[in-house]
Amino acid sequence: MIYELKGVTKTYKNNKILDIKELQIVDGEFLMIIAKSGFGKTTLLKILGGLIKPTKGALYFRGDEVKKQYDIRKQVGFVLQDFCLIEHITVNKNLKLICSNDDEIKEILDKLGILKLLNQKVKNLSGGEKQRVAIARSLLSGHDVILADEPTGNLDTETTYEIMELFKELNDNGMTIVMVTHDLTLLKYATNVLKLD
Repeated sequence: MIYELKGVTKTYKNNKILDIKELQIVDGEFLMIIAKSGFGKTTLLKILGGLIKPTKGALYFRGDEVKKQYDIRKQVGFVLQDFCLIEHITVNKNLKLICSNDDEIKEILDKLGILKLLNQKVKNLSGGEKQRVAIARSLLSGHDVILADEPTGNLDTETTYEIMELFKELNDNGMTIVMVTHDLTLLKYATNVLKLD
């Protein structure tokens, strides 16, 4: 068991935007979270990633109750829609911020089909290439859980397909993935779907 949530809520200015009575996420799952805008998809992902605390309820990670959100942040990888890369430096330098092992960086980039981009500046990359670099960064963090917030939201159809096939391959190899999406056509990749309403 990776995550267990019991009675988790999040309230902003007396407005309850998230109410999870019970949720379990198991090892090797590919969970997709869907909902209309404003129904707490990203909020739930931020709670799972230790970026924000729930207003009420208990959150467990690998069987232990989370008391300090930072404890989770150090154990999961993030893939975000806006990539969160440093544009004016190279792919290599971006990844060196996470991992100092040159061989490991090259191995991951080669696996993702972007080794040729190693010394390219991020600002010169396409959206799909940037997303692959973001995925590489997540993998280099050494964690076996990826939290992805609308990772294909700004990508064209072909690139979306390529990124989702990559996520599927990672999941098939044991990676646990929790992904927020508004695109219902992507649900075929999920092993489980959570609809918030």
